Amino acid sequence: TPGSKYLLPDSPEEAWKALQKALRPPPAPTDWNERKPTAEEEGVYRKKVAEAAGLAADQAREFRDRFADHPRAAAAKHLKQKALAAAVDQRSYSRISGETSLESE
Repeated sequence: TPGSKYLLPDSPEEAWKALQKALRPPPAPTDWNERKPTAEEEGVYRKKVAEAAGLAADQAREFRDRFADHPRAAAAKHLKQKALAAAVDQRSYSRISGETSLESE
């Protein structure tokens, strides 16, 4: 939230909603339905998807840490792992710096 050290709202329920929204990848450009993207365009889009997945992983980690006693904390841990895997799949290796493995937490 703006002016806060946190990415998510203070309410666990609102934070969960925000996390769910963050987990949705950005849509591909609509004109790709009619034409194949160039390699450069596809690279730019993959980077955008990877960055969004990295942010979602950060938010999932925050949810798990801030709301550790919430019933959805374990699910947030799993979602963090999935988001990190998506970031890696999109070639965003920088997002996993500091992560010893996807299974380590």
